Amino acid sequence: MQLKVNDLKIKLMSKRMLDKSATFFNGLMRCIFTWLVFSVAVSQVNAQGWDILFGGNGEDQAYSVIQTNDEGFIAVGFSQSFSGSDPFFDFNVYAVRTDVDGTVIWAKPFSEDLSANVHDYGYQVLETEDEGFLIVGALIENNSRNVYLLRIDKYGNVLWKKTYGTPEFEETGFDIVEAKDGEGFIIIGLTSDPDVGGSSDILVIRVDGDGSEIWTQTYGGPNRDEGTSIVALEDGFVFSAISKEDDDQNNNILLTRIDSQGEIVWSETIGEIGVGEEVRDLILTRDGNHLVMVGASNSLANSMVAKYDLEGDEVWTTEIDGESRLNDVVEIKGGDFVACGYKDVTPFKQAVLMVKVDFETGDLIWEKSIEGNIRTKFAEGLAETNEGGFIVTGYNSLSDFTAFNDVMLIKTDENGDLITNHIIGKVYYSTDGCNEYEEGDVDLKDWIVKAESDNATYFGTTDENGNYDIRVDSGFYTVSLLTQNPYWSVCNVEFTIDFNTFYDTTSFYFPVEAELDCPWLTVNVSSDEVVVCEDFTYTVNYANLGPVTVNDPYIEVQLDDELEFVNASIDWEALGGNLLRFGIDDVLPTNKDTFTIDVAWAEGCEDVQEDQAIVISAHAYPDTLCLEPGPEWDGSSLAVTGVCDQDSIRFYVQNVGEVAMAEGVTRTAFIVEDQIIFNMEPIEIEGLEPAEILELPAIKANGSTFRIIAEQSIDHPGYNYPTVAVEGCVEEEGESYSTGQYAQFPENDQDPYISIDVKEAISSNSPVILRGYPRGYQDSIITPTTDLNYTIVFQNLGTDTISRLVIRDTLPAFLDRTTIRPGASSHPYDFQIYDNGVLKFTFEEIQLLPGSSADAALTRGFVKFAIPQLPDNPLGTIIENSAAIYFDYEEPVYTNVTRHFVGCLDFLDEEEGCITVDTDGPTIPGLEIKVYPNPFNETVTIEIGGGYENEEVTFNLFDITGRLLRSQQFIGNKYDFNRNQLPSGLYIFKLESSEGKQIGSGKMLIR
Repeated sequence: MQLKVNDLKIKLMSKRMLDKSATFFNGLMRCIFTWLVFSVAVSQVNAQGWDILFGGNGEDQAYSVIQTNDEGFIAVGFSQSFSGSDPFFDFNVYAVRTDVDGTVIWAKPFSEDLSANVHDYGYQVLETEDEGFLIVGALIENNSRNVYLLRIDKYGNVLWKKTYGTPEFEETGFDIVEAKDGEGFIIIGLTSDPDVGGSSDILVIRVDGDGSEIWTQTYGGPNRDEGTSIVALEDGFVFSAISKEDDDQNNNILLTRIDSQGEIVWSETIGEIGVGEEVRDLILTRDGNHLVMVGASNSLANSMVAKYDLEGDEVWTTEIDGESRLNDVVEIKGGDFVACGYKDVTPFKQAVLMVKVDFETGDLIWEKSIEGNIRTKFAEGLAETNEGGFIVTGYNSLSDFTAFNDVMLIKTDENGDLITNHIIGKVYYSTDGCNEYEEGDVDLKDWIVKAESDNATYFGTTDENGNYDIRVDSGFYTVSLLTQNPYWSVCNVEFTIDFNTFYDTTSFYFPVEAELDCPWLTVNVSSDEVVVCEDFTYTVNYANLGPVTVNDPYIEVQLDDELEFVNASIDWEALGGNLLRFGIDDVLPTNKDTFTIDVAWAEGCEDVQEDQAIVISAHAYPDTLCLEPGPEWDGSSLAVTGVCDQDSIRFYVQNVGEVAMAEGVTRTAFIVEDQIIFNMEPIEIEGLEPAEILELPAIKANGSTFRIIAEQSIDHPGYNYPTVAVEGCVEEEGESYSTGQYAQFPENDQDPYISIDVKEAISSNSPVILRGYPRGYQDSIITPTTDLNYTIVFQNLGTDTISRLVIRDTLPAFLDRTTIRPGASSHPYDFQIYDNGVLKFTFEEIQLLPGSSADAALTRGFVKFAIPQLPDNPLGTIIENSAAIYFDYEEPVYTNVTRHFVGCLDFLDEEEGCITVDTDGPTIPGLEIKVYPNPFNETVTIEIGGGYENEEVTFNLFDITGRLLRSQQFIGNKYDFNRNQLPSGLYIFKLESSEGKQIGSGKMLIR
């Protein structure tokens, strides 16, 4: 290959560096430098995004980037770093694929022979219909250069590769597009005769879908002509090229339209004689009526954006002053154009240049420069992201001693801004106090670090080595570590940092020490959706989040009566009554583990109703907390139980503490029937001795779901919340009963060593769903102190095994991101919370089988997490949440939106509580009012027993706010009411005589 000597300035300005890159000697060895953290402010700020570097010890460059089907990105170029023979002379096509956050999924070199002196380069990439990619560039082998077309699948596996050209000429492909007629692709580049120095022609090659050549055409004059970009029309193509003038060394721009066979329709030379211009990219506008190109003008002193019609006539041209050049352009969704390239900051330093110009006029809207502390940043490729920002690729230099270094990937917001400052450090536990980090200290994983300013808050999560990295905007920040529980204390609670520049980094280590020398044993249990009569598996996660080992631990699991135990992944002991005990090994500080329980439905599962609650509880022992109780705790501890006893429901309150309730202290309890407070007056609990049981009056079974909620002893240690529900209790076997009411309220599992999982039985699985628990009173009402549990369920409905799955949940602003608790899951995951509170679960090597698999359970998975609300959420707060699920490289699938409404301060408050008080029963002695079926779908019967006949009755129906919805008259003792499009929910009815006297009232639930 002929070597050419050019000055550094020309090298830096040439986008197509085939000859020059192959001969450039990189004299410095360096380590792989990959920067990766993502941060966006909680409040509305201008900048967001990230800046990531990829590469190795050699020269690494990228020229093209696109956003992929899965909302991630792929950047393509070439690299010296991964050659097996000589890292200073062998170049390979290099592709980096990331997810939407910039996390590397794979990064691969591609070459005909990694161990030989073979060079191949990638200059453009496009995504194919099957979610794979085509990469076009050049292959140099045995001193012969040809156009190189590489076809890879979405995993980065090579499907095929083709070369085009002849041994006598040197050919390079710079751009590729898909033909509009559906018949393959079109490649543009250059071809040159090595024996004729300085001369080349434009090369256009049309290939079919398999890469087989259909036709090849060359265009140009006696001097150097280089095709740079091409767009597809319905009946042909338009390409741009650089064409050298006859009389001097200046370039002009050539714009040429050809038909589907490559015959010229028209060709226009653009530029002034004696003034150099270059074009680097060409696009067709979305409306198909215009062409837009970018490059350099004014003897390459200015960058340029120009708009032309399809006849080659100029509409407008915009020049951006300064030593700069634009290399790529996109039309954004709003209709304007954004382009990227570089500009000279100094003669020896270049920065990324981004500009936005108006669609109609070409007027400059904004111009942005991305510099950093490094010497050089070149932008070569650009794409608009789905969220309205931009992804930019190129390359950079880290020092004055190297021209180029790493592949660069920059994500910006819609204004071309990004955040570049870093706060990094480590979180660790030193058993000998608040000392500097040393060997033997415990790295703390999944701890959350917060950086907060007056108008923005950023989060980061520690990795398996205890390291955190938060990217923040400029400004003054207070950085703090959030402890996982009260057993830890932070040696240096917080520090402050003032960033008054960009691309700055500060480091701070957080040593923590034991506040209490106690274990903090946690347990969490959950499952996939519960489908009637289908076997399923529970996952039990447990962890010691305290500083001291848990000795002789075990976990007791109580299964629902509708279930039968089948097997477990660890040893177990049956204690009777569907209660199981699982012995586990001692749990060291910060360690965690998991086991599974396989269950089947008990006999008669076909009688289980839709939305019936299936409940499992897990209780980890030892279950003592080292927390000091409040000063007013009397030593008592209240617990509640409930049973269905033949035709009655019985609730009990017991003092399970070691001390009697203090004299004069009264706690209250309420009983809720479906959605109505059953007892008009609160139940008073007082004077209970240790182990003493208060039996409440029996409640006649009528198919409603009854729940007792009691106040715990004042200043009780921990988070105990006495409540229990009884569902499905009827007077006679076979009678219908209400369902869907159990999950309205939280269960008594706020203490870390207890987990209660409530699932409502369904008839069939949902492929993707987000469940919020508790669901909320009626349909969504919660108090400001209600913690929320979310379970995300997913299923592979595709035809291929899923090897990687990612869940992203941008948490609602009303939830406390600092105290999130990741829980049980079907598969191992990595947990992160970053940016303004984006929650990310990554399941590597999940291996979800295709939906057609015989074992449906292996096609599905789930993950559960809990999160409190922010303190003092005001009444009226609406908390809506949803998540995006990324199955391998597929388009993300979005879950449903869950909704919770902060509707009252306290469910049990007699004056300001939000639970509807029960209405009176029959007001005339001897009468009995029956409502059946209740709940109902379309029609319900109201029957008045006790001799009430042949008199006119008025039926009034109200919603739960007291608004009258229906008023109808009937004669007799029986009335059939039809819902007539009434929405599902709880309603109140009243019956009045013809004299206006109330006969009775009640409630009905429409499904």
